[in-house]
Amino acid sequence: MSEDPHHINRTFDEELSRLNEMLLRMGSIVSQQLDAAVDAFACDRSQVSHIELMEGIAQREHALNDLERRVQDMAVNVAAMRQPMARDLRTIIVAMKVSDAFEAIGDHCASIAGKGRALVHSPYRKRFTSIEKLRVSAAKMLEGVVICCRSWDANLALEVWQNDRHINALHDSLLKDFSLLMVEKPESVASVVDFLSAVKYVERLGDRLKSIIEALHYAAEGEVFAPPPLKKNSSKGYNSKKTAKNNLKG
Repeated sequence: MSEDPHHINRTFDEELSRLNEMLLRMGSIVSQQLDAAVDAFACDRSQVSHIELMEGIAQREHALNDLERRVQDMAVNVAAMRQPMARDLRTIIVAMKVSDAFEAIGDHCASIAGKGRALVHSPYRKRFTSIEKLRVSAAKMLEGVVICCRSWDANLALEVWQNDRHINALHDSLLKDFSLLMVEKPESVASVVDFLSAVKYVERLGDRLKSIIEALHYAAEGEVFAPPPLKKNSSKGYNSKKTAKNNLKG
């Protein structure tokens, strides 16, 4: 006796839904990781110790790794058992790519937090809180990525993809400003190098988020993401000169 095709389709839809739920859960954990990572640079740590902070990051990193393995295993099993075609197959392949990207972002966040902890006694610690500007931009981009994972919106996806430009601009501005600080105060070099490593991890995080948008576009549209060319100096409301002047305040 053959299986009811309606039952098979319903089961398949439920499996795809579970895959998406796990991806959304990963996105939520990554958001918590990003906030905690930048908190490691906060000057006022009266509410939570660095030990507690790092323990929380380690626990969430373990959860991310577990979810990534579950997504990968489930995607392979569903592809083998259901033998999906066209968009369904793309969805499964992309789920694997997205889970891998979220897991890598979690690793970046752990590295950022490690740098923050290493700089806790640096005399330049107050200046390093300028990484918060990067966190705000990255968090906004991450929020948009999670929304696109939940419900594909091509217009929102393009806007989110372009937000990586803000992160890159902030990265470049911080690199320039803190390079000047190292020239002016050579004793700051060791601390600044650690700080700029953290800044670089946030920049890489933006690249990972951009790759997720590109993957989601492929799943939804069946073609490689090809955004329209961006106009020179068209970054939405972003004033790089003003930001450069403010980065070292405090």
